[in-house]
Amino acid sequence: MPNFRFALSRSRVDGRAEWVEFARRTEDLGYDLLMVADHLGALGPFPALQAAADATERLRIGTNVLNNDFRNPLLVAQETATIDLLSGGRFELGMGAGWNIPEYEQAGIPFDSAGVRIARLEESVAVLRRLFAGEQVDSTGEHYQITSHTLDPLPPQGAALPILIGGNGNRLLGVAGRHATVVGFTGFTIRPQGPVPSHFTRSGLADRIEVVRAAAGKRFSELELSVLVQRVEVTNDPTSAAEALATSFADGGGSAPSPDEILDSPFALLGSVDQICERLQSIREELGVATFTVFDARSAGFDAVVARLAAT
Repeated sequence: MPNFRFALSRSRVDGRAEWVEFARRTEDLGYDLLMVADHLGALGPFPALQAAADATERLRIGTNVLNNDFRNPLLVAQETATIDLLSGGRFELGMGAGWNIPEYEQAGIPFDSAGVRIARLEESVAVLRRLFAGEQVDSTGEHYQITSHTLDPLPPQGAALPILIGGNGNRLLGVAGRHATVVGFTGFTIRPQGPVPSHFTRSGLADRIEVVRAAAGKRFSELELSVLVQRVEVTNDPTSAAEALATSFADGGGSAPSPDEILDSPFALLGSVDQICERLQSIREELGVATFTVFDARSAGFDAVVARLAAT
């Protein structure tokens, strides 16, 4: 059974001193990984993560997740190799196919169909894998044409550098099964009105894991399974918290999980510290998921859970 790993994700800060203090506190609290998302109007992930690495000793750093459409894979490889080198081999690369339509519009980048964006991500990750392994890449793919490129410097982790691919749909999870080191499950799908809950229940997560298993084949046993927790609330009244969350989901459209389903969901951790710890242990035992990422702005009280379960 895998040990628990806990990650904290944050993308906004008022200044350097606050960010350095946050990184050190994250490490001191026992988190394994500090992550930064990739959105316009927020911290640039690579410089922010390098500053976090400079301020810490053990803490790993990673992207949660890069929008593949915003960067050529050669530039991603260069940035990844550099930050892995300067952090002492502590970097983890999270990649996604992109979903935020307003950001595409602001940047003047076409928002292609999901099939095209996912195919482009798969091609990009395949190129990255070869570059991290030190291969010379000549590629005339459908989306990228690369001529005689070898990555220099190489990342210290080399071909073993973890690549996380996160999502919820069958096609994207299929790419994750074939190429990722870490598979990130989100519990949300993208609709025209924005993200809405999908496969948010424990059985829903089990269904998504089976999609990955089918795509991964024999390599499934090597994969790390990770959940992006959408809500944390340490409370002595989890029922009321679940009812409120179910109402907010229903107001946003889509098929909302019931309060009872939310109380057992891997994506919403509501209850006392004891109850949350018991649920995480149960999810790990039943589904093999041991990595959990929480958003800093939504993580009040979760530090006590990390203190109890870290490295177990």
